[in-house]
Amino acid sequence: MSARGVDRDLELRLDAIRQEHGDTVHVDKIGEVVRAMLDTMAGDISAGDLRLYRELESLSQYIHAAKEEIAALRPGEIKNEFIASATDELDAIVGATEAATNEIMDAAESLGSLSPVLEQ
Repeated sequence: MSARGVDRDLELRLDAIRQEHGDTVHVDKIGEVVRAMLDTMAGDISAGDLRLYRELESLSQYIHAAKEEIAALRPGEIKNEFIASATDELDAIVGATEAATNEIMDAAESLGSLSPVLEQ
């Protein structure tokens, strides 16, 4: 098939994909779309095209793995497990800061009461 024929077939395939998926393709469909585009170019694939295909396939796998990792994080568990202990720790920090502030104020008052004695 000539380059013009491939370009036209590819253009038609891209139009069909746009009609089916709109301007965005769901991550799970990327591999399917790439395969369909390569099928359109069957027999007219260069070494550069194959490298591009491998990179796109790798990207698709990476995105899929990232989605699985994000899903495995289970943010609900993090909320239930760690927020309560973080709240307790924050309460302890606030309490310690309050106690330290009181001690500093007491020390400042003591120093203030010594001031007249030192002036003599």
